[in-house]
Amino acid sequence: HPRDLVGALAYDHTGRDQWLFPLTPAGEYERLALKVNAAQIGDMPGFGATMRMALDALQQTDAALKHVIIISDGDPQPPPPALLASYQAAKVTVSTVTVFPHGNVDSQVMREIAAATSGRHYRPDNANELPAIFVKEAKTARTPAILERTFVPSVLLPAPVLAGIDAVPPLHGMVLTRPKGRALTVLEGPDEEIADPVLAQWRYGVGAAAAFTSDLGGRWGRDFVASERHRAFVHQLVGDVARQERPQRLFARAVAAQGQGVLQVEDHGTDDALLDVLAQVRGPDGTRSVALVQVGPRRYEARFPLGPVGRYEVTISAGAERTHTGFALAYGAEYARFRSDPECLQRIAQRTGGRLLRGDENGAELFARPVELPKNSRPWVTALLWLAAGLVLLEVAFRRVQISFTRRHAPQALQTDALLARKRAAEARLAARTAEPPRAVSPAPGAEPDQARPPESAPRTTPPPPPPAATDPPGAAPTTTTERLLARKRAQGGGSSKTTP
Repeated sequence: HPRDLVGALAYDHTGRDQWLFPLTPAGEYERLALKVNAAQIGDMPGFGATMRMALDALQQTDAALKHVIIISDGDPQPPPPALLASYQAAKVTVSTVTVFPHGNVDSQVMREIAAATSGRHYRPDNANELPAIFVKEAKTARTPAILERTFVPSVLLPAPVLAGIDAVPPLHGMVLTRPKGRALTVLEGPDEEIADPVLAQWRYGVGAAAAFTSDLGGRWGRDFVASERHRAFVHQLVGDVARQERPQRLFARAVAAQGQGVLQVEDHGTDDALLDVLAQVRGPDGTRSVALVQVGPRRYEARFPLGPVGRYEVTISAGAERTHTGFALAYGAEYARFRSDPECLQRIAQRTGGRLLRGDENGAELFARPVELPKNSRPWVTALLWLAAGLVLLEVAFRRVQISFTRRHAPQALQTDALLARKRAAEARLAARTAEPPRAVSPAPGAEPDQARPPESAPRTTPPPPPPAATDPPGAAPTTTTERLLARKRAQGGGSSKTTP
């Protein structure tokens, strides 16, 4: 409605919880939409501050209905319990919408907030579902708790309470409510989008309960009370929820077999009439209706596909008769096989080139098949790399290592022969100089004749000159230790020898 008050709170990018716009009439939608589109939302650390601001603003208004919608990924810290108690005391409901959660823990926080304030929790898989959620929440918030208009309830389940009642008279009002999780809605209200029950029944243990949201008096149910169906309806409703012992006609059995749920019902009635048997199966994935067909005398059966692991509760009704059964699916259907699968074993043997063994083979039969040695699957590049490494080593060896085939004492013998040849040459030169006649010494100029020394009668022996250097090539440097020693000896002998006159 244009006069409804709406407001928006957000944790902005500056790190503050503030109003995008305070409580404003919804008729200013265009101006308010611009502020929402221009908002820069940050990562809220906790719900407490924002929820406190919303509660303080709502308590200052005189609105008959006060409602809060939280959209988050569930990551902020949960509000303190005292704040949730304040919401309950102020009768302010909170619905939560979890978008892009980080896990089930984040969704759990949002669920707890909605449950503590009598709100609803949503977890859409697509962000495009948000507008539909807002429309639904707005419609629910604006809908009064009482609906006063004439309508004919819709029959959803053929229950014993409606036995013999082919048409339900019109009602003129009802209290809007929601069915409990395990309740079976027998009669439904006129709103197709929001399913409000008119008559709901459920069982708890060995007891039963029922809720009729219209009245059986002269205000909303005056046409119903005036009809002939009123007495039968009240009698059957009270008898259905009252504890009483009566003979049971239907005996039901429900099991899980080969990935399907199997329902079997036996009719132990006194008459031979055919029954129209219908079952309501409530499982982890929801509620479904299953019709049973007759498979034998007084025997009815039905099969339905199983959903996820969990408990399956079955309510079977046939006219005024009703019975309950169920089963628990503790694990997947593939784990319920307690025998071998020879077809699977045969496929494995065929694909791997093996054979299916019987179990009584001996050792010779087990290994009778010749075993083929596996071929070397190493690439040829590895062999080439090893060959290249060997060639590198050979190339280095040929360049660096010199091999001589001469005996090891040959170089020493050559050096000794050269020394002996030089010694013989030196001795021959010394003998030639010794055989030469002595030379006369002339007096020095200006000296007196008598002072001149007469020539000696005996020839003087002069020290042999050093061996001539003609044996060695000019400019050749000694290369061996012996040559270096001889060269040093020649140098010392030539420097110290002198001729005596």
